[in-house]
Amino acid sequence: MNKIQKWLENEIAFQFSGSSHINSWVGDRHLKHYSENRLLGIANASAWEFTPDFVAVFVFEGSKQIAFMNFTKDTLGLTELGELHVYAKIAEPTLAVQATASGLSKDLYSLLLNQGIQDRLLGYSLDRKILVGHWDESKSAIPQDSFFPPRDI
Repeated sequence: MNKIQKWLENEIAFQFSGSSHINSWVGDRHLKHYSENRLLGIANASAWEFTPDFVAVFVFEGSKQIAFMNFTKDTLGLTELGELHVYAKIAEPTLAVQATASGLSKDLYSLLLNQGIQDRLLGYSLDRKILVGHWDESKSAIPQDSFFPPRDI
C-alpha cells in the first residue's frame, strides 16, 4: 500500500468514525471493470467508465460507501479538478479528495476565492464538496490546515 492510499484510509476512519471494512486500491482501469464483489452494493457502478487515481470502499452506518481521490504532482488546474468533479457528480461518493504536490494554479486559486464559483466547482451533491489539499511528502499526508475549502481543525 502506498502513502497516499494509506492516508485515504486514515482520512475515512477520521471523518467517518465507526466506519469499517475499509478497502482501498490504486485505480488502474475503469471502475466498471472491477469485480462485482468489490463494488457490490454501490448503485450504478457497473456503468462507471472512469478511473480515479485511488478508490476506497467502506461500510458506514450499515451501508457500503465509496471514496475517490485524485493526485497530481504538478500545479493543480481547472482541468484536473474538473475531471474529479465530473466523477463525483456521476457517482456521488461519500468522500472526494483532490491532492496536489505543487499547489493550485493562480487562476484556479482566484476562482476558488469567489464563494459562488467555489460552490459550483467543488460541490457535487447537496451536502458534499470536493476537498482540495496540498500533499506534504515529508509528512506523507495532507495537513489539516492546507485544505480548500478550509476545514475545522
